[in-house]
Amino acid sequence: MNEPMVKISKGPMKVELPKDGLLNIIETSDGIIFKIQGGTEIIIQDLKMPTTTKQIISTSFMKVLKGSLTIDLLNYKAPVSISID
Repeated sequence: MNEPMVKISKGPMKVELPKDGLLNIIETSDGIIFKIQGGTEIIIQDLKMPTTTKQIISTSFMKVLKGSLTIDLLNYKAPVSISID
């Protein structure tokens, strides 16, 4: 069985890491923050990102216990896809 991964993309920017390396996803008023092990944060500022999109992203991370997540920050309607290997 493959290790679950999280893939985050926004246009040409792509980040891939083991799912257990992503500690938390925090919704902010102007975007979203990905907290990664070791004290690293990826801060995405996007004033146009709807609150529902932020909620889908953070809830998917908390609720999907198995499988890999692909997060597309440019797709506001369906920002997360799940792959269970």
